[in-house]
Amino acid sequence: MEGKDTSLSTQFPKKQTVVETTSDKNKAGQIFKFNTLQETTTAIQNVETDTLTKFIFLRRKKNDLTKSKVQWDAQENIPFVVKSFTKYECQHGKDRNKTKNLKRQNQFKGPADHMYEKKKYLCVQGSKKMNCTACLNIREILTFPDYKVTQDSFYTTLMSVANQRCFAYLMFVLKVKTEDKWKKQKTSQHLKTVGFSSVKNSVSCFIVLFPSIHDHSGHPVGEAAGIQQRVDSRVIDKVGELIDDRVCSIMEIQRHLRIFVVHELFKNTLPPASSNRRFFPTKKDITNHYYNAYTKRKMSKIDQANVQLLVDEWCHKLPEDKILFRPYIASVRPKQLIEDIDGDDITAVDAKQTLLFVYQTAWQSRLLLRYGQDICLLDATYKTSKYALPLFFLCVKTNVNYQVVACFVLQNECQSDIQEALVILKSWTPGWNPKFFMTDKCEAEINAVESSFQEMGFTLPIGEDACANWYEQRG
Repeated sequence: MEGKDTSLSTQFPKKQTVVETTSDKNKAGQIFKFNTLQETTTAIQNVETDTLTKFIFLRRKKNDLTKSKVQWDAQENIPFVVKSFTKYECQHGKDRNKTKNLKRQNQFKGPADHMYEKKKYLCVQGSKKMNCTACLNIREILTFPDYKVTQDSFYTTLMSVANQRCFAYLMFVLKVKTEDKWKKQKTSQHLKTVGFSSVKNSVSCFIVLFPSIHDHSGHPVGEAAGIQQRVDSRVIDKVGELIDDRVCSIMEIQRHLRIFVVHELFKNTLPPASSNRRFFPTKKDITNHYYNAYTKRKMSKIDQANVQLLVDEWCHKLPEDKILFRPYIASVRPKQLIEDIDGDDITAVDAKQTLLFVYQTAWQSRLLLRYGQDICLLDATYKTSKYALPLFFLCVKTNVNYQVVACFVLQNECQSDIQEALVILKSWTPGWNPKFFMTDKCEAEINAVESSFQEMGFTLPIGEDACANWYEQRG
C-alpha cells in the first residue's frame, strides 16, 4: 500500500530506539543512523572491539526500486524507500555446513600419489558454531527531504491542549489526520511516477541495529571471548604490507604487528588485552596468514607481465618452437570451488580466465611424433618451484632413455584444464596417437587422457594389483 506511515524505528524491534548521532561508543542494543558505508563499517568494527564479538556476512537482499514501497518516518514525516537489506550473524551462529562436514569426515580416503590433496590438520577443538542467535541488521535507505510533509502550526499547538475530550477537538484532529494521510498518499504516488532514481537531492543513509550483549548465547562473552576472535582484517592487510617490505621472520612480523596495533589502531585509546586474538594473533595465526598472502602474491600481475615478455622474446628468437601463454584474470568475486571427482576433492579457483602455459620445442615435437606412438607418460610434479601451480611433464621412452617432450603449467589440477592442455599438444603434433598412456593415480589426469585420446579404446582398472591382474588376463 502506498503512503504507508512507518517510523524508522519500527523497521526493527520496538524496544530499540533510533539514535541520530554516532558519538556514543556503546552502541550495543541500539539503532544508529550513518551517512556513509565507511562510517557504518567503522562503527561495526568499534562495536566488535568493545564487546569482543565478531559478526560474519550471512545474506544480502537488494530491492528493485521500481517495485519498492514508499514508507514514511513518523517522527520527521520524510518519505524513504529501502534499497537493500544486509544481515550479519555471530561467528558462533548456526553451523550451515554441518551435513557436508560430517560427510567429508566420515568419507574414507585411501593413499594417493598427490598427498597434498589428502592433507588433514590436527583440530583439537570442535566446531565454534554454538547456534548463537545474535544478528546485526543493516538497511540502506534512500530518503527524500524535499518532499517532507509539514504539519499545521495551529494543529501542533492544539495537540498540547489539556482538554482532549472535547468533541470539536476530536473532529478537528480527525480532519487534520485525514488531510495529512491524503498528502502522503499524493506525494508517494508522485515519487513513484517520477522514479526514485531521478529525484533530486535524495540522500542515502544506513540504519544499523546492533544486538545487545545479552542476545549472544552458547559461547563466552567478555574478556574470555578474546581467545576465540578472528584476526582483524586490518592486521591481515598489515601482514601483506610487511611481506612487500621483505619481512620474512614470523617473530619480526609479530613485533611489527604489536607496534601497529598499539601506535596506529589504538593511538589515543587504551589497546585491548594481549589475550585478544583479533589484534594480537598467535604465531600460528601469523604463519597461516603469511602463507595466504605470500601465495596470492605469487599470482601477481607483475609476474605474469614478465612471463609474457619472455614468451614474446622466445617466439621471436625461436619461431619453430611452440609456446602458448594465457594469463590469469580474476573474477569479480573470486572464490574457491571444490570439484568432486570419484571421491577426490580437487580445490580449484573460480576465475574469469585461468592461467595456462604450454611449451614444446621443435626437437621435442620430433621426438614425440617418433617415440610417442607406443606409450607416453604424464607426470605431475609439486614443490619444485616457488609457485603453487601444478607443473606437468609429458615424457616418452626413446632408444637411449626417457625424454621430456612437452610441459605445461595450469591454474587448477582439474580434468577440464588438463584436457585443454593435452588437446593443444595434440593439435601441435598431427599424427600423434599413442596406444598406451601412463599417469599417476589421479582421477583428473585419467579422465582427461581418456577424453583426449578416445581412440585408445580401453582403460586399466584402478585398484591394488590392477596392472598385474590385467597382464594375467591378457596372457
